Formats: sequence, structure tokens, C-alpha cells
Amino acid sequence: MRILAKATLALLLTAGMATTVHAADLVVLDPVIYDESQPMIWDGFYAGVTGGLARTSVGYVHVGAAIGYNAVVADGIVVGAELQTSAYFNENGYIGSDILAFARAGVLVTDDVLIYGLAGVGVLTPDTEVYTIGAGLEYAVADNVSLRLEAQGLGSFGGAPGLGKLSIGAMFHF
Repeated sequence: MRILAKATLALLLTAGMATTVHAADLVVLDPVIYDESQPMIWDGFYAGVTGGLARTSVGYVHVGAAIGYNAVVADGIVVGAELQTSAYFNENGYIGSDILAFARAGVLVTDDVLIYGLAGVGVLTPDTEVYTIGAGLEYAVADNVSLRLEAQGLGSFGGAPGLGKLSIGAMFHF
């Protein structure tokens, strides 16, 4: 019986090695690289807060808010419109405010950096109509948040700018 068991085992082993084995193809997946940094979507509405310094013959501090809309009209070209308001303060407290409406046009130097110019009109309280011209730099720190540095000159029509504003701001894009 021992011989029969050994012969059966030898036969089974030989038969197992003689047959072809069909194995499934080995699946090799490319590694998934998760990139948390999404490029900023500059198209659409935004709103935010601003603040900084202003100067005529004396200095002021200003705080304010802005709402606007951007459109990417060509590769790297952004145009838009913005409403902005600021309240001005000096060492004695509140001294006035402005409401400005202006157009913006700029160039995306990278996916995250917008350099722009602006021009528009507005009102300085109590009732002075003004124009505004300026330029700014906006940097996307997240896919829907940007920080900006902006310089504006405000002036009465027919004259040179009499008020300079330097602002920083945080904008939230929707």
C-alpha cells in the first residue's frame, strides 16, 4: 500500500506540473498623486474686506468692503467691475467715507497672480464727485481666497488726484 500511495502522489505531482496554469494578468496601477493646490478660478463673483492708509496733506486710516465680478475673456486676460466703499479715520475719529465703482483689467502672470489696473468714478462724503485710477496685485492663497495690494488715486474731475489710498484686502471668490 505504501508503494501505491507513493506512486499516486508521484503521478499527481507530475500531472500538476505538466498542465498549464492560467493566472490573471498582474494589474499595476499608476500611483495617484493628490495635489491639494487647485488653480484659482478667477471667473465669477467675489466679496471681501479692505483696509490701509490714505493721504492728502495729512494721513488717515481706512477700512472698507468690496464686491465685484471677474471674467477671464482670453488666455490670461481678466476683466471685471467692482463696487468699493471705505470709511476714513484720523486721530479724532470718523471723518468721512467713499463709494467707488470702477472697471478692472489685468493679466494673470501665473495661475495665482493677477496684476491689474482700474479706473472709475465715485463719491467722497459729504458730496464730492471723484474719479479713481489705480493698480493692484492679487495673489490666490487658496482656490477661492485671494489677498490683494492696491494703490488708488482719487481726484475731483478736471484736477490731479488729491487723495492717495494704499490698501490690503482679502477677497472670497464664489
